[in-house]
Amino acid sequence: ANAAVALVTIGEHQRQACQVLVQSLQSNDMQLRQMAAMNLSVLGDEAKGFVSDLTFVLTEENSPDVLVPVVQLLGSLGPEATDAVPRLKQIAFEQDGPLKEEASAAINSIQQASLQEPALKAP
Repeated sequence: ANAAVALVTIGEHQRQACQVLVQSLQSNDMQLRQMAAMNLSVLGDEAKGFVSDLTFVLTEENSPDVLVPVVQLLGSLGPEATDAVPRLKQIAFEQDGPLKEEASAAINSIQQASLQEPALKAP
């Protein structure tokens, strides 16, 4: 995981780094999961290929320290994260505090980007 964090800054290795960090979100080690979640937010678009893995984390993880950065990352991915919206809605309904706020913000970001996408592709 530490090597993956270092590779985040090297463009040609970002996909591999993202894969390692996403896998680290499944670890039994809470600190490793927190570190992975925080560092994934740096990757942005590289994480688009991992939406299903990130959505699975939303189902399995209980710690807000891990969930908040994952939710923020999904919100930044735009329409590619549409599959995560049902789980984000569940989180926004069931949770309180910062996690609820971040889930609501992520839903809005994903939906707004989805509405704008066709306009960007129009001739």
